[in-house]
Amino acid sequence: MSDVIVLTETWLSGTIASYTLLPSGQFNGQRVDRKSPVNCHISADGVLVALKMPYQMTVFKKYTSQYIQIMTVHISAIQQKGLYILAVYNSPDRHNSPESLLQQSKARLATIPHNEPCMIIGDINENALATTHGPIQTAIKSLHVLDHIYTRNIDCMDTCVSATYYSDHHWASCNLKF
Repeated sequence: MSDVIVLTETWLSGTIASYTLLPSGQFNGQRVDRKSPVNCHISADGVLVALKMPYQMTVFKKYTSQYIQIMTVHISAIQQKGLYILAVYNSPDRHNSPESLLQQSKARLATIPHNEPCMIIGDINENALATTHGPIQTAIKSLHVLDHIYTRNIDCMDTCVSATYYSDHHWASCNLKF
């Protein structure tokens, strides 16, 4: 079983408790739900980061808008190192822009020391990030994959992207080597 679970496009709202999604008594979870527009009864989008006990997680920043949710967490003492995770959901809505996602992501990355291990994990809904000169995309299936894992200062092994039966998204995972 994984020590860290990151879910994107959770469709969660305040009426659903995080513990109902996680194995009983084994994980602590933090999440950011979508900021729904006024008179909207749909609760889509959102991110959740769950950490296996007894590891500790600190939430640094939460950002939510109608189109983007980002949560920055720091996980302490995994193999004597810390790990920063940016969990990201970017809506494919036609009123959204890749520039807005990039601006918000850059603002969060600027708060993380450059020498610290860092991951960006999320439902990016943009293929424009597939070829960058920054973090390394470690799990990719094709040129049209929408769910991405980017790493900085981390060696990855055993990356996997596989189709799921219940979704139009692929399950992206990687094992980390510290």
